[in-house]
Amino acid sequence: MTFSSKEISKHICAGSSDARNGVVIIPPPDVKAVETSGESAVSLRLGRWFASIKQTSVTELDVLPSDSEGASETTSSKYHFVPFGHPFVIHPGRFVLGSTLEWIKLPATISGYVAGKSTWGRRGIIIETAAGVHPGFSGCLTLEIANLGEIPVKLRPGMEICQLFLHAVSGEDAASQTKLAGLRRPTLGKVKTDHILKKLSYGATLESSLKKGSGSATSSGASPSEPNTSKK
Repeated sequence: MTFSSKEISKHICAGSSDARNGVVIIPPPDVKAVETSGESAVSLRLGRWFASIKQTSVTELDVLPSDSEGASETTSSKYHFVPFGHPFVIHPGRFVLGSTLEWIKLPATISGYVAGKSTWGRRGIIIETAAGVHPGFSGCLTLEIANLGEIPVKLRPGMEICQLFLHAVSGEDAASQTKLAGLRRPTLGKVKTDHILKKLSYGATLESSLKKGSGSATSSGASPSEPNTSKK
């Protein structure tokens, strides 16, 4: 069940004295304003770091480790630091990663999700919706920001950019082990590979090799089961 504004303010107050069991938000919001807002979420502000994908000469971005000629994530992204009072302009059709100004820590009994604000959506700025925040998470939240409108839009650090919904986690306490915890700048993260993906990829490679071998056997025009009896 999603927490009400009063429950959210209660957990934030608890976090100021008991970081293990309460919700910690730094810098802290106006708890009284959160409680009286009647909204079942707490608003978060835009931070000063942005990350974007470089426009390079390669045709694709390979998200998995490989020896291909595609751009790697470490060389294809660049960071931008925008001081307070200065804008970051996001142009139509462009995508950028941002981060929250607030550093957040959730206890093992609470999780949440991030949603964009409708005031931004009406201007074509879409913030990643339903981005899960796992129990025990700590750090600044990375935001996926896209301009789907037709004109450039100025984003200023410190503006309210999204809202965080919170709800209780039932069952045994189990804090998240994500590697994205503790970060203060936006990051692309890594796309994980597992044994299922490896097996599927190996099977596809093997099937392709067999098809190539079969094609070579019949390239002379003879059937694979019949000798080539044509005279030279």
